[in-house]
Amino acid sequence: MTHSPSRCTGIALRALVGVAAFAAATSASQAAPTPINLPQAVQIVLANDLTLESLRKQAQAAAASARTAGILPPPKLDFKLANVPTNDWAFDREPMTQLGVSYLQPLPPSGLLDAMEARRLRSADILNARAALRLIELRRSVQSAWINAWEAVNKHQIFSSHRAHLEQLLAAAESKYRAGVRRSSQQDVLSLRTAISGLELQIDSSNTALITARESLREWMSGDELQGLDFVAPSAGHSTDRPLEPDLSRHPAVEVKRAEVAQAEADREIAVAQNRAARSVSFSYAYRADSEAGVTRSDLFSVGFSVELPSLRPAARRHRLEAASNALAASMLSSEQLRLAMLSDHKSLVEINYAITEQIDTLTKEVLPQIRQQTDSLRGAYAGGEAGFAQVQRAQFALMEHEISLLALQSRQYHNNVTLEYIAGTSPERTRTTP
Repeated sequence: MTHSPSRCTGIALRALVGVAAFAAATSASQAAPTPINLPQAVQIVLANDLTLESLRKQAQAAAASARTAGILPPPKLDFKLANVPTNDWAFDREPMTQLGVSYLQPLPPSGLLDAMEARRLRSADILNARAALRLIELRRSVQSAWINAWEAVNKHQIFSSHRAHLEQLLAAAESKYRAGVRRSSQQDVLSLRTAISGLELQIDSSNTALITARESLREWMSGDELQGLDFVAPSAGHSTDRPLEPDLSRHPAVEVKRAEVAQAEADREIAVAQNRAARSVSFSYAYRADSEAGVTRSDLFSVGFSVELPSLRPAARRHRLEAASNALAASMLSSEQLRLAMLSDHKSLVEINYAITEQIDTLTKEVLPQIRQQTDSLRGAYAGGEAGFAQVQRAQFALMEHEISLLALQSRQYHNNVTLEYIAGTSPERTRTTP
């Protein structure tokens, strides 16, 4: 069977188009990154944070070392060969020549070992609390970067939308200029081109802000994951509800301070114990060989007990205890200051959010609808020659400024919500809520 050249050409073209379409689809499927939402981004960051893993390992090491802190120090075993005559090195010639072995067990001051064990346990508590604090700090960082990126995306959309409207006005102004309305239309054209250039700079600035927010997460994310971040609006918007004062007793930052206070208390107990007397007990046995003349020599056994006398150094005792007591008082004051600061921040943010809510409601329900209606009317009137360019430009920029103001208020409230969630101290391992 033979085919005409035109038919063969058609078949080849269809095959080529099919291959090209398949290649394009395959390329698109490979290039498109998987969308990542905010909760997923938080979990990726938590899973890849080396500092968090390091704190957990340090806590495990501190807990393991605490088990050895309460054990008595290792005993000492001494061997000696004493009083050997150097003229003939005979072990059985002199009556004081002896082979001895001794055992010495140090006994630390009363309460010292328990205090040292408690201190190491408090060190483990501090590290565990810091790991929990790292969790909510990381989540706060991701949420803040997310809000910054979301704001940049929306700014880009606002500026691009107004640039499109200005380009429409520019086309109308150029049309009037070509129609012979020379003076006013030429000024309109120049003013619009300047305004469009300014908006293009704003668009570039919003693109830079978006890149900055995305790149702040590169420490924990791969390039594909960064490109897959889907910066949609946070799930929780403004609310008229005033949250109750949080219970900070379980907040990781407060737990860190509480563990530091407990560690300072253990340090004070160590200082108190060091002011007590340390002791030691020893046992020794000495073997003496019988002489060449057959004289029997007795072996020797000794028991010893020694005690330190720290009471003879009263200044050292006083300064040691004073330093530990001052460190404990400082830790307690720092803990209380942190708690008061967090409560103060919580109250301030609640009041600020309440005021922002009223501003947002006024903008969305009253101001913006009126300005949008006025701007649309003036754009239509300008196209029909019934309104001046200055009126339209003022209305256009007033609309843009109010839209940017609304976006800034929403962004600030989202950031405040993130801080309020941080103060609440909810761990991202126990919840998956977004700002």
